[in-house]
Amino acid sequence: MKAIIAEIRGNHMIVIAKNGDFRRCKKLPNCDIGDEINIPERNMKSVYRNLSAVAASFLILIMLSSGVYAYYTPYSYVSVDINPSLELYVNRFDKVIEVHAFNDEATQIIKSSEGIKNKNVSAALEQILDNAEQAGYLSKDTENSVMIVVSSGSKKEEAALIDKMSKTSSTVLSNISSDYEVILEKTKVENYK
Repeated sequence: MKAIIAEIRGNHMIVIAKNGDFRRCKKLPNCDIGDEINIPERNMKSVYRNLSAVAASFLILIMLSSGVYAYYTPYSYVSVDINPSLELYVNRFDKVIEVHAFNDEATQIIKSSEGIKNKNVSAALEQILDNAEQAGYLSKDTENSVMIVVSSGSKKEEAALIDKMSKTSSTVLSNISSDYEVILEKTKVENYK
């Protein structure tokens, strides 16, 4: 593309292209202001390629940050009452993100249940019940009773959680004793809070 040199500054010069655009380019040897020179046309594909790379990076960043937010935001709550009473904060991926003890006995169960956080909610409940048995709160000589209250942001998730908690607690308690009772309740998240 033909251009006319309008200004020379150090190692660069300003040229006026044939279409009227001002461009900055590297100074050519033996050139003066007013000379007509040939300059390469800008490749717009590279500009669009750079813009699309920036846009793609921005979208990936948004997706990653929303995933992190979804992972660390409680979506469901599971309260487990044996005599120790505790609650599990569960995210959208059925992973336990926080455990809260309501009494000193529950604090001891949680301490002996290392690694409950980031576990699947069924595995966490199984570990809690196993540790409650080891601590003497569940035994084969007495009637074992566990009350589980589930609340979730969606009816579908609530039903799935109730099913998981029922199966897990029944399996663990049947291994401890044949005399057990599992009481399952559900409530709205607003009521639970």
